[in-house]
Formats: sequence, structure tokens, C-alpha cells
Amino acid sequence: MPSTNSTSNNYYETAANVPTVDISEPIQCFKRHEKFSFRAAVDFVAMAIKAMFPVYLGIRIDYPFIPGYLKHHGLYYFTWVGTILAAEIVLNNLIDWKTVLGTDWLPGTMFFMAGWLFYYVGLSLWMVVVKVPLREKVGRAKFIMISEVFFSVMWAFIGCGFRAFCQSVGTIPFPEAIPDVASNLVGFILCQTGWFFKGWACTLTGYNSYFLRDMLLDTPNSHFVESSLYKYIHHPTYTAGYVQILGAAIYYRSVPGCIAYCCIQACILLFVHFVEEPFIDRTYKASNYPAGVEVGEGKKKKKK
Repeated sequence: MPSTNSTSNNYYETAANVPTVDISEPIQCFKRHEKFSFRAAVDFVAMAIKAMFPVYLGIRIDYPFIPGYLKHHGLYYFTWVGTILAAEIVLNNLIDWKTVLGTDWLPGTMFFMAGWLFYYVGLSLWMVVVKVPLREKVGRAKFIMISEVFFSVMWAFIGCGFRAFCQSVGTIPFPEAIPDVASNLVGFILCQTGWFFKGWACTLTGYNSYFLRDMLLDTPNSHFVESSLYKYIHHPTYTAGYVQILGAAIYYRSVPGCIAYCCIQACILLFVHFVEEPFIDRTYKASNYPAGVEVGEGKKKKKK
């Protein structure tokens, strides 16, 4: 696997080869050391992070923070994660995208555009066009299950797509004066920070809120009170949580990726303003609350 620490533009010009997900490579790093040492351990950890980082971007590690999620959905979750891992290995190691499509940058760009089109257009159509007739046809319980699968695939797809975009569109790389180790470290920390805020939001809002259940069923739920994280950050998963996207762009030293992050952040806030907020205002007015639903001061906590 070519090194991702090269400061030359060759890294960005040969995206078909960089970086593949080779799970065996972290183990191979020990062969470069005659015996176990602290340096060998650090080398192993660094190589493991680099090998698994593309997969890490495609899975939702915030889900396990939802109270009770793994207890009821553990098999489904780990099957899903394993499928993504297998797909990443196959797509990166067995398919030469440059040979198939004749270009370095087109595969990642197509993947990225398709993912976000899936997100903004697909999610909007699901809520506006598909939701009511499908819910009436299959029933509320099965509709929730189908929607969860749809959302999970969608969120995994956009994560993998953004990573592919950062890898394949490198015509404007970071200045060589910025060392690779610095960009890798900052990018990884930002990704961890984003997942931290998403995990925190999961523990506060619970399963029903995080998967847009009130929007899917057009029924307010009782778990919306303004407190803790939501008291200080209005949309933590859409703002603080989205720094993971910026972290991925910095990790891959992709200026186009950083620009794309700004566009993504703007688009998701527009989606919240025009799609989610109207539902919140319409559904959670005081006159619409059923008995027993407690509401904190100010706006209720945001979903996802």
C-alpha cells in the first residue's frame, strides 16, 4: 500500500492506488522491528488507524451511545458494520477504478455527488412523498424498521462518498510546509470530536428522537426537554458533530474536501431550516402536546 505520508503531489495524482484498506498491514509493521518496543507499538497503532480510517468514516459509531440500542439492535448493527468493511476491502483492493472509468478523480466525485443527492433529495422525498402512503400500507412498526434501514444505508453511503472524494480530488493539496503528521493528527482529533458530540447527543435524545421517529409518525414524543448540551449548542449533531467531515478533509490533506465541507454544512442547515424546523414548530406548539409531555423552555432539542 503506498504511503499516505508522502508530501509529493504523486499522492493526489494516483488516487486509484491510495489508500487501500489492507487489514493485514498493521500486523506487517511488526516485521520492520526486530523485537517488540514502544516504537513498534506506536507504529502498529498508527498503521491500524491509517488502514481503518476509510471504514471508520463510513460507519455510525454514535449509534451504540443510544440507550438500549445495542441490546435490541446489536446483531443488525454489527452485521451492517461488517458489510461496510467487506465492501470497502473489495472495492478498494479488487477494482482498479482508473482503468474502469479512465480517470483518477471521477469515481470519488461521482460517489460524493450521489451520496449527498441521496441525502438531501432522498430524505426530503422520503418525508414528503413516501412516508404517509408507505406507513399506511405496511403499518407503523414495519415502516419504522424500513426507515431505519434506509437512513442507515444513506448515512453510511455519504460517509464513504466523502472519503472517496477527498482521496480522488487532490488537484489542490495542502502546502508542503504543513507536515503530514500534523494534518493527520488534527484531522483525526476533529473526527473524534465530531463523534463525541454525536454520541453525547444520542445519550440525551434517545432512540426515538435520533431516528426522526416523531417526523416519521407525525406524532410528538415526550423526550424533548432543553438541557445540558442542547442548552449551549442549538444543533449539536448538525454543527459540532459535523466537524468530523472537516476532520476527514484535513486528514486527507484535501483542499477541495475542505471546500466541500463548507457546502455540506450550509446545505444541512438549510435542510434544518426549511424541512425540520417547520415540523418542530408545527408539531410541538403548546396546544398540540398530549397530556404528560414535558417541554423545556425555548425550542426543543433537535433530532439526528
